[in-house]
Amino acid sequence: MASKLLMISVFVFDVIAFALAIAAEQRRSTATIQTDNEQVYTYCVYDSIFQLDLALAPSYFSWLDKSL
Repeated sequence: MASKLLMISVFVFDVIAFALAIAAEQRRSTATIQTDNEQVYTYCVYDSIFQLDLALAPSYFSWLDKSL
């Protein structure tokens, strides 16, 4: 019984990790090029950091899965 419960929990963690990875791929950050006030340097400004959190979440679920 414990073996079946473990297999089910591992499967659920894998499905969650896969779904979060797909969501992270769908929601990629976009960048705009900005120039500083003195017009010397240009740099990129990204619109959101949420995508990074969404991309790291599958890794955490995968590590949790492997630790079981």
